[in-house]
Amino acid sequence: MSGRRTALDRVPGLAELSARQDGVASRRQLRALGVHDGHVASQVAARRWRPLGHAVVMMHLGPVVGPARWWAAVLEVQQDHAVLGGLTALEGYGLTDWPRPLVAVLVPRGTTPSRLPGVVVHETRRPFERVEGPRLPPMTTASRAVVDAGSWERWPRSAAGLVLASVRQRVTTADALVEELATARHIRHLRHLRAAALDAAGGAQALSEVDMAPLLSRAGLPPPRRQVRRRDADGRTRYIDLEVELPDGGVLSIEVDGAGHLDERRHADDLRRHNALVIRGARLLHFTAWEIRHDPDGVVAQLRAIRLAATPSA
Repeated sequence: MSGRRTALDRVPGLAELSARQDGVASRRQLRALGVHDGHVASQVAARRWRPLGHAVVMMHLGPVVGPARWWAAVLEVQQDHAVLGGLTALEGYGLTDWPRPLVAVLVPRGTTPSRLPGVVVHETRRPFERVEGPRLPPMTTASRAVVDAGSWERWPRSAAGLVLASVRQRVTTADALVEELATARHIRHLRHLRAAALDAAGGAQALSEVDMAPLLSRAGLPPPRRQVRRRDADGRTRYIDLEVELPDGGVLSIEVDGAGHLDERRHADDLRRHNALVIRGARLLHFTAWEIRHDPDGVVAQLRAIRLAATPSA
């Protein structure tokens, strides 16, 4: 460690570079500071530094994880316009629950980049904005990262789910996604991505809520309002997943419960909230995401029954 401290102290700007890039630097950056290949080789031989690829070295022997791995991926590509993209960029923006083992790097079409193991390089003809941060590698915008990652997903349902998750977690906005998709052409799952962005703009928080729309139509009910704001008995703001107009002029409230609602404390809170709605005269139905996906006919039967019960007799 003493050799490492001496090297950093001796070269102006090297300590700052190491701190900013989590200990990772390209050989080109080092040469610009006056640290030439011979010095790098001596540090590697002394086991103070280690090479991570043809173009990148790490100025300590710690684990190559998180931002250090991202810096190594972008710098190894050796392109001035390379950026983190897709789900890797979204992780940098704070998206959770969408892990991927590979680091995604985006470059302009026609480049021939080198790459490290565990890195996938995507070439694109579409221009992209390069977002610089204080400690993270350059990335695409969050909206572009969502669109790219969605188009790289194998299944359209996963692509749509990513759009909704990104809006729900406030990584980006539905409006930004609609705008980004307006300039996209010939990308995979484009129709599904646009539909999910419009659903998110309408308040949908999860695919299970989106899946309810065709079931309501089958039951003879109108399109729903999503994430409707209501005040509870204590004056707190609450949100109803879906609300639908009934034939008698009343309103049907619908709650869609995913796995997160199975938590005991959350479930108890849900029940208190929904009991309060019923006490105040609300019509309320509960469905789970599982039955919407696997038993849609049963869901439609219950929706149809409450529509008929709310239909004024001739």
